Amino acid sequence: MENELERNSSPVSEEVEQMTVAEEAKITLLSMSKWVKFLAILGFIAIGFLVINGIVILVNGVGGGITRVNPYLSFLGSSLGLIYFALASLILYPNLKLLSFSRKAKLAVLSNDEMALTGALQDMRSYWKFMGILAIIYIAIVVIVFLVGIIVATASFAH
Repeated sequence: MENELERNSSPVSEEVEQMTVAEEAKITLLSMSKWVKFLAILGFIAIGFLVINGIVILVNGVGGGITRVNPYLSFLGSSLGLIYFALASLILYPNLKLLSFSRKAKLAVLSNDEMALTGALQDMRSYWKFMGILAIIYIAIVVIVFLVGIIVATASFAH
C-alpha cells in the first residue's frame, strides 16, 4: 500500500507507461501550432518596428525643438533609442521559443514523433517560465515606482 502511494505521488514513476495522444488532441495541437506561429511572426514584426524606430530615434534624436531650447536634453534621443533596442532584444527570446514550439508541435503531429512533442512542450515551458519571470520583474518595478511616487508626493506636501 505504501509502495503504491509512493509510486503514484512521484512525478516520474519507475514504471514508464506508454502514453498515446488522441486524434482530437493532435488536431488541437496542430491548430494551436498554427496560431502560435502566427503570434511569433507578429512578434518578429514588432521586433522589426522596434529596431527601425530605435535607429530613426538614434539618428534623428527626439524632439529637435527641445534640444534647441535645452541642449542638455539631447541624451533623451539616444536613451529612448537604446530602450527600443532593449525591448526588441527582450522579446526576441520568447518569440524564438514560440516559433520553435510551433515547428516541433507540427512535426510531432504529422510524423507521430514523441521526441518532437517533448521538445515542443519544453519550448512552451521555457516560454512561460520566461514570461513568468518577466511578470515578476514588471510587478516589482510597478511596486517600486508606486512607493517612490508616494514618497515624492508625501515629501512635496510636507513643504
